[in-house]
Formats: sequence, C-alpha cells, structure tokens
Amino acid sequence: MPKINLSTGSVYYSDSGKGIVEDIQLTLNLFHELKWLIFRLSFLLKKLSQWSGDSNLELGACR
Repeated sequence: MPKINLSTGSVYYSDSGKGIVEDIQLTLNLFHELKWLIFRLSFLLKKLSQWSGDSNLELGACR
C-alpha cells in the first residue's frame, strides 16, 4: 500500500514487512489530520461569518 508523507505530499511504497501495522497507523494519522483540518476550517468559517455579520450590523446602524 502506498505511504503518504503529509508534510511534503509525497507518495512512496514500503516493502518492510510491517505492512498492516504501518497502514493502520498511517490511516489513523490521516484521519487525525483530516479531522484537525476540518475543525480549523469550520472555526475559520464561523469567524468569517461572525465578522461579516458584525460589519453588516455596523453598516445598518450607521445609516
């Protein structure tokens, strides 16, 4: 199974015989990275919607 280096994005193959354990660990790491990325993106989207909401309120109050 190909290995993916998340920091560089490179894909490589391992023939070391530890295969299944390495694949499970890689899969868990990949899910952790994806979960963290989704969390950060949702946090940023929430902040952006708050900022745009606040600016709309301020513009409405100035009129």
